[in-house]
Amino acid sequence: MTVRHSLLAVGAVLVLGMAVFLLREVGRTPSAAQADRSPSPTPPPTPPPAVTIKPPPTEPPTRATIPQSQVQ
Repeated sequence: MTVRHSLLAVGAVLVLGMAVFLLREVGRTPSAAQADRSPSPTPPPTPPPAVTIKPPPTEPPTRATIPQSQVQ
């Protein structure tokens, strides 16, 4: 075998190795995602109802009165 053939063989082995590795990773990902889930799928919990904050009732502004005992 010449140098060129040996380099082609090494490159082909590397490409095949990467392909096998990627196919294993892609094949393993769904099972890993399913392993995190519980065996019986339950629906997601419903969010609590939104809390509405009511503004305080508007009252006409009142003037502060100073007691006559403090007036000089």
